Amino acid sequence: TVAEYLAKHYRARLILTGATPLPPPGERDHWQQTHDRQDPVSRKIARIKQMEAEGGKVLVYAADVGEREAMEKVVREGEKIFGPINGVIHAAGVTKGKSVLCPIAELDETHWNRQFHPKIRGTRVLGEIFKEKVLDFCILTSSLSPILGGLGFAAYSAANAYMDAYAQAAGRSGQGRVRWLSVN
Repeated sequence: TVAEYLAKHYRARLILTGATPLPPPGERDHWQQTHDRQDPVSRKIARIKQMEAEGGKVLVYAADVGEREAMEKVVREGEKIFGPINGVIHAAGVTKGKSVLCPIAELDETHWNRQFHPKIRGTRVLGEIFKEKVLDFCILTSSLSPILGGLGFAAYSAANAYMDAYAQAAGRSGQGRVRWLSVN
């Protein structure tokens, strides 16, 4: 949604990452012709095409934000094509499944990691990669769960509380040349 807004209103050059690989640009029309419109990949392709039709330029990579090498590769390739990166919006996270809504006593290491990897590890990876780069902003999409709580939100709330604390600490320390914001 944020990418669509930036494409429509600012004709932004966007580098999108996600866990699900998409067909290469030359194969996307064929994918849509051979799959239902409600197919998740078809829907993503349609949204990318809409962003491009509205003037945005879009690169899409399958990459895990918690894996430094993968994200460094995305940044290198994106900068090679678009030039310097001006801002980062970190919106990765798990919002469905047992690790989101589960009593603490039932959570095991797998559930905690499902929440911590994209939010905590991903935030750290971005902090390391962009520490020496000049960005206008780095926005972390958090949640109201660290503030409001909620039964069964232990892992989810903890991961989002980390993001809030990271942005606040980075802002106080003047970490690198990045303005960090966390949006609940």
